[in-house]
Amino acid sequence: MLERLMAGFIRTGRLTIIRANGRRLEFGRVPEDAPQLDVAVRLASRWTALKVLAKPALGFGEAYMDGEIVLERGSLSDLFELANRNLPHRRKWHVPLLSPLALALRRR
Repeated sequence: MLERLMAGFIRTGRLTIIRANGRRLEFGRVPEDAPQLDVAVRLASRWTALKVLAKPALGFGEAYMDGEIVLERGSLSDLFELANRNLPHRRKWHVPLLSPLALALRRR
């Protein structure tokens, strides 16, 4: 699921996501004129991506502050620039299975 969502989003720059099991997912490629757009993040658990997808407004920040997301390459500023440059490419998406998950996480 994560692969499908990110593949349609990252077109400028490269985002590498390293899952908790060590599997690497790479999206996009680094433009020659913006080498800082090469960011790698490590997810500490298999639930981290779901937490972020379930509560996008707060999920990333909470996961980052809790150490569930660790920047392996690049800075937080680079990650935000990468996301900002790719906003025009994002697809509207809705994942119906995440709605119950979001409710369960809010009840914690």
